[in-house]
Amino acid sequence: MTPHSFWTIILKIFGLLLLQVGFYIISQCISSITSMLQSFYIETGIILLNILTNISLLAVYGILLWALLFKTDWIISKLHLDRHFREEHFALNLHRSSVIQASVIIISVLMLAESLPDLIRQVFVFYQTREIFRENASTQWIIYHFVHAAISFTMMVNSRGITAWIEKERRKKKA
Repeated sequence: MTPHSFWTIILKIFGLLLLQVGFYIISQCISSITSMLQSFYIETGIILLNILTNISLLAVYGILLWALLFKTDWIISKLHLDRHFREEHFALNLHRSSVIQASVIIISVLMLAESLPDLIRQVFVFYQTREIFRENASTQWIIYHFVHAAISFTMMVNSRGITAWIEKERRKKKA
């Protein structure tokens, strides 16, 4: 393993961890925008500033995520991460896609472990209160945690396809 491939693996794993946090960031941005739009007492300028701030945050987050997952060579070259190493090769004989696939599986298991207890708790609260669908605040969280659990399960099952999608850019350069 070369220093370049080592940093590629580290940056892609960091990008996958950032993707995990992204579900929370996106839900908070959507919640912030919808709560501002539903309020009658907030000025239009403040609402527009909130929407602009949230869209800017999501854009920066998306660009950072895209760079970490698909443009790792550019990051490594701009930050000079693969220079000043004493050795050209490390003694690790792991294939890059195997490490990324293992990372996808581990992160999806962590996501599932994070969302499943909350989903069960929200369903329990919902059945305990037995209120109408639109008036129950826990309904939104049930949907959120269900989608979060479904995405994490899908990531776990399709880890090979996700790894191939992430590694697609590297394979194009080789061809």
